[in-house]
Amino acid sequence: MKKILLICLCIFAIGETAKTQNQVFWGLTPYGGQYSGGTIFTINNNGTGFNVVHNFQSPAGYTPYGSLMQAGNGKLYGTCFNGGSFASCTIFRFDPSTNTYTDVYDFDITHGDFPMSGLVEASNGKLYGAASFGGLSFSGVIYSLDPVTNIYTDEFDLDGATGSMPYGSPILINDVLYGLTTSGGVNMDGVLYSYDISTDTYTDLYDFDLPSGSNPQGSLIRLSNGKFYGLAANGGTNGNGVIFSFDPVTLMYSSLFSFSVSNGSTPLGSLFEANNGLLYGTASSGGSGNYGALFSFNPANNAFVKLVDFNLANGASPSGELRQGSNGLLYGSTQSGGATGSGNMYSYDIITSTLTSLFDFNFATGYGSTGGFSVITTTGIETANTAGNSITFYPNPISDNVSINLETGNAHKAEINIIDATGKLMYSHTENNLSPFYRKTIDMSKFENGIYFLECILDGDKTITKLTKQ
Repeated sequence: MKKILLICLCIFAIGETAKTQNQVFWGLTPYGGQYSGGTIFTINNNGTGFNVVHNFQSPAGYTPYGSLMQAGNGKLYGTCFNGGSFASCTIFRFDPSTNTYTDVYDFDITHGDFPMSGLVEASNGKLYGAASFGGLSFSGVIYSLDPVTNIYTDEFDLDGATGSMPYGSPILINDVLYGLTTSGGVNMDGVLYSYDISTDTYTDLYDFDLPSGSNPQGSLIRLSNGKFYGLAANGGTNGNGVIFSFDPVTLMYSSLFSFSVSNGSTPLGSLFEANNGLLYGTASSGGSGNYGALFSFNPANNAFVKLVDFNLANGASPSGELRQGSNGLLYGSTQSGGATGSGNMYSYDIITSTLTSLFDFNFATGYGSTGGFSVITTTGIETANTAGNSITFYPNPISDNVSINLETGNAHKAEINIIDATGKLMYSHTENNLSPFYRKTIDMSKFENGIYFLECILDGDKTITKLTKQ
């Protein structure tokens, strides 16, 4: 067996130490910018260094919703609500190393229309997403895009009875997509669905209703207890939305907390699990001034705490997703309010309970942010070639996830291990039937900061990569 020790140079454009680093975030705005069609921007985690790297415009796509994602090829992908040949939105690609924008696919209504969220990458190398309208019944579709050939496939057409109008991004677990629709289903209040990409099987797992929570508009998250957690924008005891859980094994749905006007109402985004084990999210309205609220939720005891009342001066109408930076702070954005009335970027310190307004959007920068901030690797993606196989690892240092991309022309079996500095095996996965382009993302957000070794064994040929978690 051959051993290769790779010291990857992939970086997040961060500073010299974990405590003083300036982490760079990437984000989208659906409005404003040079052509009034929204922007792609970068910004430091302290609110400095804002830079517009792309101005959206017709016909190549404009009004982007959701968040950017980085595929295994290093390129960024997202969707636009407007633009394209049929004036019915686009999937775009953006190269962060050259700032090159490409309109990859124009929706045609028949096979999907009006995507409201981003994409997720599967182990087969394809990108998957949901369009909120279009398809055979004009109720939305689940689709895939091959980033190598740019071939778009309408995978499944929603028909109302199975759900309609999916707004949030699906999440992928073991080649099964799990997602939410805003309406449709038995009660016309939305559904929680699964779609097995290996068998093309769609399943309506749960039908939302008004008493228990209805009309979810965000995405699901899965915790270590195996349950999914999410937000329903309406319904519940007070009619202002709920926090819910769903067990995919028992198919048990539980309404865990009902929002009210005083503690926040109409949560339009998604929950986020921080490194302290608590879930965090925002309500788009309600609170003391009816401008929205930021809250925490403890899944261990279902304890809800309203943390911040947005008051227009510090932002208003938050609807996007929160992210946690490498410094431990939470980051989010609002659609309006702030110094300019166009929304802002803020941070929240979960230790000191302090909200800080970091940057005020305006027409030139773009405004109305509805997605989450993304951490993108722009340099230093390294590839090892061994026994006819190409193995790519990124990023390094790691904040949350490490991605492994295998081009396995000759290999049939892969074993992927993560080992800590003491030699303890922290993670192991074996894939017995490799596809020619295999993708694997490993969640390291719960790992302690320090040095790890990522070991990849392809048909007995071993590659070891040194990783830094910080």
